[in-house]
Amino acid sequence: MAHRSSDPHFHFRFNPVNLSSKIASFRSSNTRLQDRIVEVVSDTKRQQREGLSSPWRLMRFRDDKLTANHCSTVEKVVASIQDGVDKEMVMGVLLNWDVDGRAGVIPEGISQ
Repeated sequence: MAHRSSDPHFHFRFNPVNLSSKIASFRSSNTRLQDRIVEVVSDTKRQQREGLSSPWRLMRFRDDKLTANHCSTVEKVVASIQDGVDKEMVMGVLLNWDVDGRAGVIPEGISQ
């Protein structure tokens, strides 16, 4: 869920989140699911491998947040995920990033 107005109580359902692997543990522990904000990850490989209806997988409950992200934030994050970034793109940025005059120097711990 994400909100799309200045009213923090006005939300719209964004996309279903796959809870199938966790539902049994939620039921056995009486975990409250209603009116909670969750953090999710897009896992298209798992979706395809297991034939799931949604790529979104629950990571954790965000009980530290009072309101969900605004829909514009959610839409930008989803667009960024769909655009994708590969290793070559990241390496290109690292090699051309001029930090303290060290353009072309790959930070320690990062392999090509």
